[in-house]
Amino acid sequence: MAVRIFRKYIYSCTGAVTEALAETLRGRKKVTSAIIITAMNRVLFLLFFFLSINSFSQKKVENVIQKNSLLNKHDKEFLIKDSLDSKYIEILEKVNSQISLASNPFSYFITVIGLLFAILTIIATGIIYFQSQDFKKQRKKVFDEVNQKFENEIKLMNKSFNEKQRDFEDLNSNFLNTFKVNFEKVLSPSQQNDLTKLFNSYEEVIKNINGFNKNSVKVRVSKEEIVSIPGGRRVEKRLCRCCKKNYYMEYLDVEKGQFDIIKSVCPNCFNYEEVEKQYGHRL
Repeated sequence: MAVRIFRKYIYSCTGAVTEALAETLRGRKKVTSAIIITAMNRVLFLLFFFLSINSFSQKKVENVIQKNSLLNKHDKEFLIKDSLDSKYIEILEKVNSQISLASNPFSYFITVIGLLFAILTIIATGIIYFQSQDFKKQRKKVFDEVNQKFENEIKLMNKSFNEKQRDFEDLNSNFLNTFKVNFEKVLSPSQQNDLTKLFNSYEEVIKNINGFNKNSVKVRVSKEEIVSIPGGRRVEKRLCRCCKKNYYMEYLDVEKGQFDIIKSVCPNCFNYEEVEKQYGHRL
C-alpha cells in the first residue's frame, strides 16, 4: 500500500514537471505559477527524500558492520574459551583415569610414604619406650645406691658414737675410781663420807635428769613473780623444790592468756622442773 502511494506521488511529480516543460515547448509565454510551485515542491521533496534514504542506508550499513565485528569478537572469545574448557576437561579425564588405575604411580608413591611413616613411628615409639625403661632403672639404681650409702654412713656414725660413749663411760668410771682412791689417802673419814654423799647426789641428779617424767610436776606461777630487767629481757624468780634455793629464769614475751610449758634446771642442785605457765599482760 505504501509502495503504491509512493509510486503515485512520483508519477504526479514527474507529470507536473513534464506538463511545465510541455507548456514551455509549446511556446506559451506564461506558465501558471501554481504548476511551477507544485513542480518545484515535488522536486525538492524528492531530493530530500533520496538524501535521507542515503544517509539512513549508510548508518544502517555501519551498524551492521559494528554488529558483525562484535559478533566476531564474541565468537572468537567463545571459541577460545570452548577450546580451553575442552582441554581442561581432557586433562581432568586423563588424571582421573590415571588415579583410578590399580597400578597408578601416585597410589604407589602415597603407599610407600605411608609405610615409611608408619615404620618410622613404630621405631621412634620403641626407642622412646626403651629409653624410658633404662632411665627408670638407672634412676632406681642411683636412689638405691644413695640410700644404701646413707644407711651405711648412719650405721658407722651410730657405731662410732656408741664406741665413744662407752669409752667416755669407762673413762668417767676410771676417773671417779682413781679420784676416790687418791683422796681416800689424803682425806679424813668424815671428809670421805661428805665426798661420797656428793658423788651420790651427783649420780642421783643425773638419774633424775635422764628419767624425769615431764608431765609429773606442774607448778603454777603468779603474775607477781614476773619482773623486768634492763635490756628488754624478762625473768622470773623461782624456788627449787630440791635445794629450796631461789634462782632466776629468763623467758620470752608472749600475748596475754597463752599457756606454755617452761623447762628449768636449778643451777645449784641441777634439779629439773617443768612449769605450766599462763602469761599475763606485757610489761
